[in-house]
Amino acid sequence: MTELHAFLFGTVRILGEKGVEIRLTRAPEALLAYLILKRHRYHARDALAGIFWPDLSQERARSALNTALWRLRRILEPTERGTFLQTTPSGDVGFNVGSNHWLDVDVFERSVMAMARSRSVAGEAEVNHLEACMPLYRGDLLEGYYHDWALRERERFRLLWLKAMEALMHHHRRNGAHDQALAWGQRILQVEPLQEGVHREMIRIYLESGERALALKHYERCCELMETELGIAPMEETQALYVEIIPQTPVERKTNGSPDGSSGRVHAAMRIVDEALGDLKRARERLRQAQAAVWEDPQSVAVSQPRDLESEASEGSP
Repeated sequence: MTELHAFLFGTVRILGEKGVEIRLTRAPEALLAYLILKRHRYHARDALAGIFWPDLSQERARSALNTALWRLRRILEPTERGTFLQTTPSGDVGFNVGSNHWLDVDVFERSVMAMARSRSVAGEAEVNHLEACMPLYRGDLLEGYYHDWALRERERFRLLWLKAMEALMHHHRRNGAHDQALAWGQRILQVEPLQEGVHREMIRIYLESGERALALKHYERCCELMETELGIAPMEETQALYVEIIPQTPVERKTNGSPDGSSGRVHAAMRIVDEALGDLKRARERLRQAQAAVWEDPQSVAVSQPRDLESEASEGSP
């Protein structure tokens, strides 16, 4: 076999020439995945034996490693040894990076790194390539494997995936593509609903789009999540966005129906503000009426004064 395609996101799939699927047993498949992920260096056999068979004696672990390597070579390189698995004179083992291969983890990681290097000046080529590579992440890396090394690599690629979506969200927002920015933000929150920075970004996008009612709704959702899941209020930076939303939303609040239980705290505060404004307006009206009455009949003020004040005034007169 001279061609290899390896899919390590989600359930592991290994394809050979013409897309023929290669079936591997558990130990050889895990070993191949490890060598692919750590493909830029060679590995001592004792180290590999200790990683994959830590509960066996050194001799038995070394024997298990040799068996797994033999099975891999028999399937991947039946005619020419070293096509995909190379061995140094000292016996160290590594994946042949010069072979004819395609790796989903390699394509994905390179695309994310290219976007990260370009930062705020990412060109359309980098953005388009990254968006085209996002479907490669079919699921978390090496699903079903729970070795320490697998868990570490799984978390690393998961963080890369989240960072890639966040980079795409920021890029589209900067370029005014609000719908696309919101779509990436929603995808992030589907898997990481407590990413408060993403919530803030989506609120800002709604505000920039003129969708203040949706900005308020998303703010309330963020408050509910923080309180329900973490028992805390949103960060001050998040709460500051509320000030940007509220001044221009009185009509929108009336047309959105009565508040539901999930946003009771925010709506209660809004009702208090509205009632206070109403009281102030009524007080101003009463003051205006009183001033008008005084202007028309100055004697009305004396009539309304308490009796003891009138006495004090007369006693103090010359």
